[in-house]
Amino acid sequence: MRERHQTALRMREEGATFQAIGDALHVSASRANVIYQRALEIQAEEAAGMSLAAIRILRNYRGDLHELASFAERDPHGACTLLIQEPNCLRRHAYQIIAWLTAGNREKP
Repeated sequence: MRERHQTALRMREEGATFQAIGDALHVSASRANVIYQRALEIQAEEAAGMSLAAIRILRNYRGDLHELASFAERDPHGACTLLIQEPNCLRRHAYQIIAWLTAGNREKP
C-alpha cells in the first residue's frame, strides 16, 4: 500500500476530515476521499488475498460457497469454467477465488 493510502487511513481513523487529509497530501478534499476509498479497497484485497474484482464476484455469487469449494478441490478447472460464467469474471479472477476457497475460506469477504 502506498504511503498516501496509509496516511489517509491513519488520519481518518484518528478522526480527520477529508479536507485535513487533503491538506496533508496536497490534494483537494474530494481527491482525499478517493484516496481513502482506494485505501479501503487495498485493505480488503490484502486481507482476502485476491483482487477487488474477484472479491466483488464472490460477494455476488448466488450459489453455495461450500459446494463451490468442494467442487474446486475436486476439479479446479471445472470450478474455473463454472465461475467464468459469472458476470465480469475473467479466468484470473476465477483462479484467485478457487485459491481462496481451497485455502479453507467459506464465508464471503
